[in-house]
Amino acid sequence: DTLKQIINLDHLYIPFPWPEQSWCDISSDHHCLYLMHSKQSLLKGFALFSISPFDDVAHLLKILILPEYRGSGRALRFWRKLEEKLVKKQMKTVYLEVESSNTIAISFYRKCGFETLRENKSYYSNGENALVMLLGLV
Repeated sequence: DTLKQIINLDHLYIPFPWPEQSWCDISSDHHCLYLMHSKQSLLKGFALFSISPFDDVAHLLKILILPEYRGSGRALRFWRKLEEKLVKKQMKTVYLEVESSNTIAISFYRKCGFETLRENKSYYSNGENALVMLLGLV
């Protein structure tokens, strides 16, 4: 089951995984979940956005690319496909929060065109600061 795979990956690789119930509560009215598959249909990654039908701003809640697929250009190609899908949904901007110490993710987001908007002090439950990053899609 795909949802179980996503939950497993969330718990294996993301520092602040969601409880299973939070994943079960996502709704197609307010969320977009996109999957990255291999040619063998294996799940290689995912991206989850919060969207509102009354707004043109998407909030990237989670993105994960399995480590073996990072650094090869595949993650950037996946991101470009996500941008196309968001533009089709009439989104004009994407924002996200990322741990300020997560230099690898920040570097990836900058390659994608994100710019740092501000730093939120003690944003995460462990006291870590978050960078808020923004990307214009149009």
